[in-house]
Amino acid sequence: MLRRDGGMNLADLLRRSANGAPAKPALVFRGRSIPYDDLDERVDQTAAALAELGVGHGDRVALLAGNVPEFVSTLYGAMRAGAAVCPLNIALTSEEVGYILADAGAKVAVTEMASLPTLLAVSDRLADLQAVLAIGGPPVPARTISLEEVLATGAPVPRVPTTDTDLAVVAYTAGTTAAPRGAMLSHGHLLANLEQMSAVPNLGVAPDDVVLLALPLFLIYA
Repeated sequence: MLRRDGGMNLADLLRRSANGAPAKPALVFRGRSIPYDDLDERVDQTAAALAELGVGHGDRVALLAGNVPEFVSTLYGAMRAGAAVCPLNIALTSEEVGYILADAGAKVAVTEMASLPTLLAVSDRLADLQAVLAIGGPPVPARTISLEEVLATGAPVPRVPTTDTDLAVVAYTAGTTAAPRGAMLSHGHLLANLEQMSAVPNLGVAPDDVVLLALPLFLIYA
């Protein structure tokens, strides 16, 4: 059972794990193991980079990426900066991406190189979008910024107070019967869901367990 005293940011759970088991693998990706302390440091760097770009409490950060470590570090980094994350399906068309980013009012978008053409095709018409960060590089295409480059700036890590009612994720529906709608999920909502799952017999994850993730991370269940 998770214990909360007042407001908690979901990224605090990662910090707790990094403090308790810094050298333990947090992610294993294509044979590469990423320890909890390395992942937490990367999340700090991401939060700092986003804050330098003007992202703050309540802003929206769009995330257009598949199952790569940068998805995880960007998700938690944006939360640590006080923002809400909008994960997008990488199979969406440019028009679909444009609609969602405009509806969410995304201030920054973080995307893999393969999805850049989809995003850049509509970026000029998105009034709220101030920066597009490309995972990888430098170099990166025109009108984008290398994520690796901004992570290396050494900016200070923001300290943003978070309450249980603050938004953590805005997950858009598939839009099969109408235009996609953003389901607004707070830190409290998602923390409560973790508590519920941990209370189900034989479903709670123990410290020595290894979880195989086969679903795309941009899906809410993943």
